[in-house]
Amino acid sequence: MKAPVNTEEVRGLVVSVTDVGERDRLISLLTAERGLLTVYAGGARQLKNRYMAATQQFCYGKFLLAEQGGRYSVREAALEETFYELRTGIDRAALASYVCEVISFTGTEQPDTELLRLTLNTLYAISRALHPLPHIKAVFELRIAALLGFMPDVDACAYCGATEGEFVLHIPEGHLICRDCREGLAARAEQAEYEGAAQVALLTDGVRAAIRYILHASPDRIFSFRLEEDETHLLSYATEEFLCWHIDRKFASLAFYKQVID
Repeated sequence: MKAPVNTEEVRGLVVSVTDVGERDRLISLLTAERGLLTVYAGGARQLKNRYMAATQQFCYGKFLLAEQGGRYSVREAALEETFYELRTGIDRAALASYVCEVISFTGTEQPDTELLRLTLNTLYAISRALHPLPHIKAVFELRIAALLGFMPDVDACAYCGATEGEFVLHIPEGHLICRDCREGLAARAEQAEYEGAAQVALLTDGVRAAIRYILHASPDRIFSFRLEEDETHLLSYATEEFLCWHIDRKFASLAFYKQVID
């Protein structure tokens, strides 16, 4: 006996698209209601198909999904946002692709309003060029790391409690090390008594303040801070290393983005 067909209306963002045969698509759809779903879109590659436009990458809309035996397919789709400007510059498209690849790797079939909201806000910021791309990238990386349960502690040195001075972020442990403690750890590392001392990122006072802001700001305000260009790049390096280390993943789209902006 076949499983019954259930239908549900959701709003979702297409984060990736895979062509199937000559007519069809498989899409990864990030929804608040069901998390990240793999959805079959029959005939979506045909020019006259009624949901061709809504099933392209970066598109957000309303979808009527049919579910049977744990598999989803599109019954209807109404396009609400294309993020068209993402396609007007290769640097914007590259960063947006990286954002979507991270979502494709980390997303699950669990309701997640915050993840969808973060992704939409990030794509909007990229498409409208609201901030420099390294700024937007860093905010996304750190905020999604926090949503995944990885929260760096940048309030004080983890070893001596110092709150002022020069610090580095120890990437694996997610805590601060002041200059004095770092020199002591480096000396121990030379004697093979301490591992991982080199896995660090330099943090200025401005970068530390930005990290605290990103972690605690409301979702609609997470991009609303300013840093000098050199500090923005320090922040972007730290957040990238922190996210990629903790989810144990390297992204081809990130490598391409770096090539584009260099």
